[in-house]
Amino acid sequence: GGLFTTQIASAETIIMVNTTADSVTEDSLCSLREAIIAANTDTSTGGCPAGSGADTIMFGSSLSTPAIFTLSLSGANEDNAVTGDLDLNGILTIQGTGVDQIIIDGNGTDRVFEIRPGATIIISSVTIRNGNPGSGANGGGIIVTGGTPRSKLTLVNSAVLNNTATSGGGI
Repeated sequence: GGLFTTQIASAETIIMVNTTADSVTEDSLCSLREAIIAANTDTSTGGCPAGSGADTIMFGSSLSTPAIFTLSLSGANEDNAVTGDLDLNGILTIQGTGVDQIIIDGNGTDRVFEIRPGATIIISSVTIRNGNPGSGANGGGIIVTGGTPRSKLTLVNSAVLNNTATSGGGI
């Protein structure tokens, strides 16, 4: 007889956002910011489960429509998604439900997303608007930071609107 081994690939973790509040609070709610931190760190954060490598952030059906996520925790130049822009690391998919349904609003206080070095990110079916990283900064809606390893961003069925930057107002 032979020896058979079975390797089971671990499924990606789905992190379900169920509040539009921009918060990092230990409660039963999972905000978009908390979901990103949970995915980046593979640690449960707020009301969000821990990510596990490749993760997908989705949006709960209990959210109002359109669901507008206004970034209100200000504080630029921080790279852990705790304040300011939403810093994305690792392998992550943000799966919205439509450009008129999921709206991520930078509130004019920072850019909306920063794709960190080495990240592989897919953003699908959302609107990214009102990002502004401030005077002299680039990437109003999204900045894909350089470095090694290279980062990769794929946008699918999404809108990048009304963002401002010195260079790359949208991306």
